Amino acid sequence: PYKDWYFLRDGKSSYGDKFDYEAWSGYQVLPKLNVYHPDVRNHIFDVARFWLELGIDGWRLDCAADISPEFWNDFRRVCQETRPGSVLIGEIIHGDYNSWVDDYHRLHSATNYQLYKPLWSCLKDRNFFELRHNIERDEHLYGEKVLMNFIGNHDVDRVLSILNDDRQLVR
Repeated sequence: PYKDWYFLRDGKSSYGDKFDYEAWSGYQVLPKLNVYHPDVRNHIFDVARFWLELGIDGWRLDCAADISPEFWNDFRRVCQETRPGSVLIGEIIHGDYNSWVDDYHRLHSATNYQLYKPLWSCLKDRNFFELRHNIERDEHLYGEKVLMNFIGNHDVDRVLSILNDDRQLVR
């Protein structure tokens, strides 16, 4: 009954299944969900409602850019109806944040990977020009949008791994 939840293809999977399927970013252990199928959407929305009703304040959504902005419109509506004021932060590694973040319909914020390198570069190399340039670029491109800046996370090197001279930590 769940075959339509996925994108099935002719052939066998690399695991010897009697069918093949699209996988997220080529990782066969992660079958790609058909978020356009009503039952899939409803299931995801039910999971969101469940956790929001338990009291979580929102979602940090991994690989958010791999799902259409239209899906996030509906996901946000469900979350806001369930827990007004809940927050959606999407991991967006590249691209135009304007496509994913807005005040009313899509994600509230996104991880600002475009500022990650300039942040640690100003500490390591004292390259404040690069940091200033990129902050001004962000202000020009994204205006009042609130993006989530960071100096490390599980997908990139942590700042302490990049700064290899103790003097860089105390400036």
